[in-house]
Amino acid sequence: MTLRSMARYDQDLRDWDLILWTLLHQYASEAPHLAASAFNITEASAHTIARMPRSMLEKLASGTVSSFRPVIAEEEALELMQAPLSPMELLSGIESTSTFDARYWMLLSKSALSSPASAAMRYGVSIPVAEMTRHCSSTQLMRLASELQAPFTLRFPTSVLDVLGDDIHGALTQKMAYCLQN
Repeated sequence: MTLRSMARYDQDLRDWDLILWTLLHQYASEAPHLAASAFNITEASAHTIARMPRSMLEKLASGTVSSFRPVIAEEEALELMQAPLSPMELLSGIESTSTFDARYWMLLSKSALSSPASAAMRYGVSIPVAEMTRHCSSTQLMRLASELQAPFTLRFPTSVLDVLGDDIHGALTQKMAYCLQN
């Protein structure tokens, strides 16, 4: 995998990233302490995010590398993806899965079809997890989302957010570098 192949723009990834930034922003605006807990950030960072204009959220959202990653127990995720589906699972329960979580896993799976290593880097998971998703059906991925109910967290230190007003290009470059490393 090359950085060039990783750098392909993906509108689905950008839309998903923007949805998460918007959700975090709204949550931080209404209940900073809950946003801090839900996204594993400091309350000060939640206040910083709450003060951001929509245009900043647009700049933070990426169509190349997700700004967020799920907080998962990798072994549990791999076991769930390998477990056979029962006929009853096909008929019940899965439709109540959070479409948001399921969307993440389906986007990861779609990306992993062409390159598991690139997908792992883009979505902030290990290569074995990305590799396994490419072999899962959409029903298996919906079950995974339903069972894990994984919270999402930023892939970069919140200190990057503090310098956005001073040096937007430097901050966005730092954000991307951290995301590619984690």
